[in-house]
Amino acid sequence: ETLLTIQKRKMRNKFVAIIDDDLVFARGLAARLSELGIESVLVNSALDLLSVLSIERPGFIIMDTMLNWINPAELIDSFRKNPELRDIKVFMVTEQKPDKSSNEIRNISDENIFYKPLHCDHLINMLREEIYSDEPT
Repeated sequence: ETLLTIQKRKMRNKFVAIIDDDLVFARGLAARLSELGIESVLVNSALDLLSVLSIERPGFIIMDTMLNWINPAELIDSFRKNPELRDIKVFMVTEQKPDKSSNEIRNISDENIFYKPLHCDHLINMLREEIYSDEPT
């Protein structure tokens, strides 16, 4: 095993795209990630998302389930069909109560769902576990 392979195994891509129209939440989360040395970018439109995906593919996406410019379930499906994007880990956040959105969320395969208002610590801990996972990228 080379040193590069070992490093890749121990640390996944630390670049996170945050797709949420709640700017207070998104900026607060981005600030917390920055404090931990995790680079992030706020995505506010389909054009922003295409730009981020084409320039520097994120290792992770944190996305609201209720966006007015894209259907998150369709976006995730398109990621899974694209060999270049299928390994991006997606975390979903929603303001909807579990009983109101459970059918919609169940259709979003095995993504991690977090309900707002949320304490960012749990989401960040899950993200850190993924970044520093022993599994190869």
